[in-house]
Amino acid sequence: MSLLEEAFNKKCNVIYLLDDITNVRMMKDVDIYQIKMFLHNQFGGNLYMNRSIPIFSEDDEARLFIECLFDYYQMKYCDDFQKIKPLFHFVKANVSAEALLAIFRDDKLLTSTMRSICIVDGDKNIDIQQKSFKKQKAEEIIRDADFTNYILKLPGNMSPEELAFQYSIELFENDAVFWQDKTLNDIGFTKISYRDNIRPHIDSINEKIKELQNSDESTNGVRRKMNKKLFNNNQYKKLFKAVLEQWIRDNEEEVNKFYKNLHVLFCKVSDFHDINPGEWKLE
Repeated sequence: MSLLEEAFNKKCNVIYLLDDITNVRMMKDVDIYQIKMFLHNQFGGNLYMNRSIPIFSEDDEARLFIECLFDYYQMKYCDDFQKIKPLFHFVKANVSAEALLAIFRDDKLLTSTMRSICIVDGDKNIDIQQKSFKKQKAEEIIRDADFTNYILKLPGNMSPEELAFQYSIELFENDAVFWQDKTLNDIGFTKISYRDNIRPHIDSINEKIKELQNSDESTNGVRRKMNKKLFNNNQYKKLFKAVLEQWIRDNEEEVNKFYKNLHVLFCKVSDFHDINPGEWKLE
């Protein structure tokens, strides 16, 4: 097998013959993954069993947002993404963006074991240097991805919690049809319930930050802690998830850009996990 892999890596013309018992035929569009499937007597559906690409993110809120994005991609691209989605594994560990960036930029880890994908919140500055791309192309993606180190930023330029809060306010003030959704109404969420029960909590966070600033007290970590507490409130979490889903539908350009950047990283790391990068085809 190692000899075959070396042949493919060196772009050799590999011919693979299939034994059909009564005759022999040449495999069309031969690749190393199909050969492995036949050599190990595996079926297509079992080819990637127990194989996955780890995705590291900051916290549960980020993972919820990523899952909403993946659900949207599955709905939009159907089979093209449906067969790819199970190949990703969400690492359920809460790690700060600073720690994640340090880990994924460690040269020793990068070259030996760290063939995973790192996704940080949209408000983080990933401060990248794109050496392998032409200058013009690098400028277009520099704010969103560090392909060299397998790092992406979530769309939205905010943490998922802050994005949900700010967009809920925008939907409320613009009298969006979002509030007429029967599924939301059936579980008690309307414009009135938002105005009376949820919006005051969002406003109180901003008021608390201003209060601390006016009294020259530290605000370090205060907003993040309060945001998380409100976002994960069992009474309101379904609404905030619905708001994120609505934001995804309303911001197609940003969401599609993240999709394409994710595809780039999938292609870069999939071979390490013995997954055919050709499995995910962009439209």
